[in-house]
Amino acid sequence: MTPTAKQVLWRITQVVLIGVIFYFLGKQLVDNWGKVAAYRWQVNYPLLVLATALCVFTFFIMSSVWRLIILSLGRRIGPAKAFKVSYIANLGRYIPGKVWQMFGMIVLARKEGITEEEALTSFGLTELFAVPSGLLCGVVFLMLSPGGIDDYSRIPYATTGLILIGVAILLVSLWTVVFPRHMETILNRIFVFFKRKAIRLEINKSLAAAIYGGYFLGWSLYGLSFWIFVKGVTVQAAPLFP
Repeated sequence: MTPTAKQVLWRITQVVLIGVIFYFLGKQLVDNWGKVAAYRWQVNYPLLVLATALCVFTFFIMSSVWRLIILSLGRRIGPAKAFKVSYIANLGRYIPGKVWQMFGMIVLARKEGITEEEALTSFGLTELFAVPSGLLCGVVFLMLSPGGIDDYSRIPYATTGLILIGVAILLVSLWTVVFPRHMETILNRIFVFFKRKAIRLEINKSLAAAIYGGYFLGWSLYGLSFWIFVKGVTVQAAPLFP
């Protein structure tokens, strides 16, 4: 296949993927239009602009953290390209099925010289670091919210289950930081089994701290942007800690 043909095929793939994403987003809007139309909206445009700007900045923070994860795999990618890969791949979560976000990241990252194995590893590491940081962020804000923890404690096994899941994932991520060679060996055995290329994982404590901190900041700003958005479209002011 000639370079021109590859470029055309890549453009067609991009258009199809974006079209599928917007199709399902539009379908959700159409299916729930009755609720949307019936709601008594009170739009505050300055708050909407602020919420949008803060949300975009949050995506930039998240993509910058993903750059650090890619760095731990011995690759470098520019801020703009990292934002593009992270943001477009993130839209895949709105397509029914659980693999589209991962598939999108693999396809987009490969275009930037990152191998499929490295992209897949970065996706897994993202979950290992982002989930504990997100749960910690949620717990902190629930503790700041009047009655926040009590409200969730009334749901059977909710608090215990979240804590157990968070601790389990946190332990795996910490184990990856302390023993990166062990995780590298496990991943490479899996890749070799499926006849894929081996990867090299170089992650240290300072890099891990930056990743944890980046995701905690990102989740906090994402929550703040959503709170500002709610205040910008609802009649009654939303509480700071819902």
